[in-house]
This record gives sequence, C-alpha cells and structure tokens, in this order.
Amino acid sequence: MSKQLPRVYYTLAYARELVAQGWCQCAMYKVFEGKQHYCMTGAVMQKDINSSGRLGRVPNEIEREAFMLLADTIAEEHQYTSIMMDSRVIEYNDSFGRTKEEVLNIYDRTIQKIIQKEFA
Repeated sequence: MSKQLPRVYYTLAYARELVAQGWCQCAMYKVFEGKQHYCMTGAVMQKDINSSGRLGRVPNEIEREAFMLLADTIAEEHQYTSIMMDSRVIEYNDSFGRTKEEVLNIYDRTIQKIIQKEFA
C-alpha cells in the first residue's frame, strides 16, 4: 500500500504555483496588466477571495496548518513581531525588499519538509 500525501501538501503546492504565476505584496490579491497576482496568504486562501482582494471568513483547518508550516519554515531564518501564524506569513511576504524568489523558496522548503516527513 502506497502512502498518500496530506491535504495540506496539495494546498501548498497549488498556492506555490499561483505565486509563481504572479506575486504581490500588501494585498492578498491584485490584477496587474490583466494577470492575477497573489501574496503568500492570498494564494493559500485563493478560492475565497472576492474581487476587492479581501476575505470574508477565517482560515479553515487545512489553511491554518499551511500557515503554521510556512511560518515554521520562515522562523528558521527570520524573527517575527506577530504571534499569529497567518500574520507571520503576511509579515514575511510584505517585508520591504522581499522578492518573489524568496517567497517561492519558502514554499519549496515547506513542501519538501512535508514530503520528507511522510516518506521518511
């Protein structure tokens, strides 16, 4: 019997692809030059973002787990001012000078840790 990856893996993998296609800061979602752009948090919660770029709900269990895992990866190199997991991810994403490549690296490392944990 083969092992199956947890749902949070698929949430993070999809969110990573959204960010790779278009990344933004200081908003969960933006349309720029006809293309959708997501911040780290917006990509995780993308299916519930309305056209104004705002959410109308709190994160569900899988999304909270995704934020916790992303925040843990970020914490390996960065300190926070916030105690909330999703706020820590927002703080990292929106930091002045942050690059899309750095954000994708956090996703990649987080996803890799899930794979290693599941198949170790």
